[in-house]
Amino acid sequence: MVANAAVMVQRLAVFVALWVQEYIRVMIYFSSLFLIFGAKFYLIIMTGILELARFIPDFDLPEFSLPSFPNSLNKNRVVSGTVGQIENHGYPSESHTVETEDGYILQIHRIPTTKAPLKKSQPDKMPKFPVLLMHGYLQSSADWVINSPWNNSLAFLLSDSGFDVWLGNARGNSYSKGHTKFPRNSNNYWDFSFHEMGKYDLPAMVNHILEQTGKRKVHYVGFSHGAAVLLTGLSTRPEYNEKIASGILLGPSVIQEYYVNGFLHAFPISARILNGVINNFGALPLFPPMLAGLINAFLTRFCHPSFDRIGICWNFIHLVFGDDDNLITKDQMPIITSAAPSAAGLKGLAHTVQHAVSHRFAEYDYGTDRNLELYGTSSPPSYNLTKVTIPVAIFVALHDSLAMKEDSKILARSVPNLLSYNEISYKKFNHIDYTYGGSVAFVPLGNVSALISTPLTTPATHNTTETLETIMGHKTLLSANSNNLVGGTSQYDPGEMAWLMGCTAITWIMIPGVGFFYSGVARSKSSLSLLMICLWTCAIVSFQWYLIGFSLCLSTKGNQIIGGLDHLFLTNTNQPYHGNPKIPTLLVSIWYGLFAAITPTIILGGIAERTRFLPTIVFIFFWTTFCFDVLTYWTWNQNGWTYVLGALDFGGGTPVHLSTGAAALAFAVMVGKRIDTSEKPPHNMTNVFLGTSFIWLGWLVANAGSGLSPNLRAVTVFVTTNISASMGGITWGIMDYIRHGRKWSALGFCTGSICGLVAITPASGYVSPSSSLVFGVVGSIICNFCVDLKPLLIRIEADDAFDVFCVHGIGGIVGNLLTGVFAQKSIAAVDGSIIEGGWLDGNWKQVGIQAIDTVAGMVWSFVVTVILLYVINKIPGLHLRADPKDENEGLDKAEMGQSVNEYVEEIRSAIEDCTTTRITVGSSDIVAFRKVEGHNNGEISKEKRHEDGNDEMAENVVETNL
Repeated sequence: MVANAAVMVQRLAVFVALWVQEYIRVMIYFSSLFLIFGAKFYLIIMTGILELARFIPDFDLPEFSLPSFPNSLNKNRVVSGTVGQIENHGYPSESHTVETEDGYILQIHRIPTTKAPLKKSQPDKMPKFPVLLMHGYLQSSADWVINSPWNNSLAFLLSDSGFDVWLGNARGNSYSKGHTKFPRNSNNYWDFSFHEMGKYDLPAMVNHILEQTGKRKVHYVGFSHGAAVLLTGLSTRPEYNEKIASGILLGPSVIQEYYVNGFLHAFPISARILNGVINNFGALPLFPPMLAGLINAFLTRFCHPSFDRIGICWNFIHLVFGDDDNLITKDQMPIITSAAPSAAGLKGLAHTVQHAVSHRFAEYDYGTDRNLELYGTSSPPSYNLTKVTIPVAIFVALHDSLAMKEDSKILARSVPNLLSYNEISYKKFNHIDYTYGGSVAFVPLGNVSALISTPLTTPATHNTTETLETIMGHKTLLSANSNNLVGGTSQYDPGEMAWLMGCTAITWIMIPGVGFFYSGVARSKSSLSLLMICLWTCAIVSFQWYLIGFSLCLSTKGNQIIGGLDHLFLTNTNQPYHGNPKIPTLLVSIWYGLFAAITPTIILGGIAERTRFLPTIVFIFFWTTFCFDVLTYWTWNQNGWTYVLGALDFGGGTPVHLSTGAAALAFAVMVGKRIDTSEKPPHNMTNVFLGTSFIWLGWLVANAGSGLSPNLRAVTVFVTTNISASMGGITWGIMDYIRHGRKWSALGFCTGSICGLVAITPASGYVSPSSSLVFGVVGSIICNFCVDLKPLLIRIEADDAFDVFCVHGIGGIVGNLLTGVFAQKSIAAVDGSIIEGGWLDGNWKQVGIQAIDTVAGMVWSFVVTVILLYVINKIPGLHLRADPKDENEGLDKAEMGQSVNEYVEEIRSAIEDCTTTRITVGSSDIVAFRKVEGHNNGEISKEKRHEDGNDEMAENVVETNL
């Protein structure tokens, strides 16, 4: 048997390996064909344009005006171009030409301050340093002045604050098109990335600004690739640290280790293709100026709301950059497309992709031979960020899919003089909202203005107390003291850590609580096996969580379906947790690991008294991996698709309760019904009460701790959870009293309280105490009626022994949908969280989102459970169903060789035998049992015999549920 099983497993492994290998080969083949043909088509177009341009003098599209339209963004008309935008809003403007050391001709624009006129005779009397704004990739200076409303554009905010504002343009874009030697249509002209921009463009612009203003220093604000320009420039030209007062980095596209957005997620392939194109065809423009101008001219008119009535352009931006909750409006599209895309070179894109492949912020990789020639090493050297000694402030959006917050934290730890690290927690604020994000962009941009308006100090003189300022969801979460980021003073809060550790310890008690509850409800002959398998589940899942589970659930390197493998074996968990930097990631892993351990124990109630121990444990390991971990990622990971969709689930309604309800139903169907499906009263109500008490206590703490911080919201969660559980027990108890013989059911109260806990779980952090009454009452009523349908389920072989589907599945559905009705912004905002609320806040779509989350979770769990059980049941030695003999005897004896109450089971065996049996109890009493002829089945005669030989006949008794 073992040999056959080994051969079968070996063949299965070989088959799977061959199938996976062939699948990967086919996918790579077709992907390569697509990429190759796409690249060839692009090269044909670019080559044709370049060849055509060789016969045409330098051709620039003139700036043009756009027609006015209702609700226009500007006063009476929309104009294109940086100068046009500036003057259209009543500000003065200047255009300056700058030549770099390597011959590029740059154009920079200026908004002279109107609050403090420049006096060159008294240069040091100027109240503020000038500010240089540097755009991102495929952008220009115009992108700093086209936000809507216009006065939310950073350039105008700074000008209104009294700053002399300068708007830079990188080489090659629509404004900086000249060169002293190379024509724009040559490969030599486009042979640059942000390395050359930092090394040559930055010094040229800084020198020009200081010369024009007579100031000693300039503030620098860089967006996206503009941040890379600053860091590259100061790494290669550290002497310019003396000329730059501060560096403000907005959504810095510098470190690219965690970047997961879009087509370039396939970085190794993308890097090889881009390098191959550049090596074989020379440096090319991604968008040459003439083509960019044509695209701008076309899109400006095509994307006008009067023409693009269905919002093609608007939806395309959301498709590429992610949904930003309509911060960018359709009316903005003409003005945005008049500025972007701007001309840019392909080499800059290739350089960024190289960073994502190498996980290093390094110089350009030309290949081994050229690298040896240029750098003296086979790989390019990393930029030395320790040379960047200016104060640096970083602004990052938590939901930016281009400049990931994890990458920004790595950057924050790499610069020696971190002024501040600022997280923008507005749920859908994404990368391009820094320049186009409407009124919401005012928050971070206003903080930029405030930051550089105050005297700048180094971290050594900063107050070491962590700052936390919340303005419309904007948070400064990390200390201004950079020592906390580079290994100096601990950044962890002992109080926060103690809170979560305490919550973790108390929540663990739910595991034996579930075991006690199930063992009390079950027949005594299978109660010990239920207690034991709950603890085994905790142990098995804890190992799975250490091995791979935590990484699959909470890695930030995954896609929208499942996490990455960067936390295998709990590696990389010694850093602050991204959701709360006051606690370490390792502590968070233990916390969520308990949720993983508790969840599968719930399923056991649906399959009690008939499934074998070993295959159940194997199932739990793989179910946790393929079901719980996936649903947890969807629900609680910022990259999960239901999280991105906007589903609200505070305590685990979908990954814990909906998943187990569906899994218990699927398991019950797959394993078949019990031999004896008759309803029996609980054999031990003490265990039921004890289990309910443990579950209730652990649940209060589990929900309250889900916010990961001891604050007023945690108190609210504690209260709502307790109220819902109380109302659930009261409601079920009253219903049973009315419907079942005017008796108060102890089991009914315990079951009802658990229904109330299940219903409130997803909503506990979003609803008021008054709303929680509804969850307890409605959840208990619906679950009670569901239990009445149990005979119908048994008819279709779905013998859910302890009503797991009704309590957790149906209760979870009720809780998820009611969350969409009763969730309130004001409740979540207690700790600074931002949600759109539910029907009470007028967000009518939230119930629909909750329904999508509910259906997806239940379907996924049901299907995964069926597949796993089918496969496991086919493996020799892992058949699911216990033998009928073992089921009749009880799984305690059959599987474990022992039972909860040994003497009771011996009495049972004696009763079931046809012969007289003597059993020793204690040291002196002998009890003998024999069948009494003529009595009905189950009636026995009991006699008690003492050691002195005197017999004493006892009355006949009738067996109860022993």
